[in-house]
Amino acid sequence: MDNILELLNTACGTDNISYDTNLVNLNMDSITFIKLIIAIETEFNVEFNDDALLIEKYETVKDMNDYVLSLDNTILRDTEDL
Repeated sequence: MDNILELLNTACGTDNISYDTNLVNLNMDSITFIKLIIAIETEFNVEFNDDALLIEKYETVKDMNDYVLSLDNTILRDTEDL
């Protein structure tokens, strides 16, 4: 799911985020995080549950990727970098 990496890199203004990156260590502010959630919801046509709208719920990008996959199991998983 390279699109999640692209969305995160864009949101954070970088290009070195990987699936192992710790989300909390990115020091993303809450507005940027919510914008990221909205971008993911739009890109993958899913809706995050209210209890999943906290960055602390995801240790790594892979954790967020797995959560998005759990919302819609029809999304094909790109496991090249996982």
